[in-house]
Amino acid sequence: MDDNKFIAIMDKLSEVGERTARIEAKQDVMDMRLSSIEVEDQRQNKLLDEHIEGTVQNREAIKNEKERREALAGAHDKLKVRVENLETPHKIKKVIFQYIMWIALVGGGIATILLLFK
Repeated sequence: MDDNKFIAIMDKLSEVGERTARIEAKQDVMDMRLSSIEVEDQRQNKLLDEHIEGTVQNREAIKNEKERREALAGAHDKLKVRVENLETPHKIKKVIFQYIMWIALVGGGIATILLLFK
């Protein structure tokens, strides 16, 4: 009977050993998967950091471009006012010159008529 108990205990030990070996094999596979997941996680984190850095740079570039465009719009408005101010005397001169020409034309016509009747 002691031999049967010994054999039964040995069978149980071999079953436990087989189970332990299967669990260790599964654990090794899980460790490999976990390490590959950690590597992929690090890679994804690096890509995310690069994306965030690019987004920040793009935001700064857009801000700078907006400021430049606003400055150009302001300068354009100032120049437009200056051009209008510079053109105003020329417009006045042109209108006055037209009036003087009309007066001269009428005066010349009157003088011509007077010379013809003398």
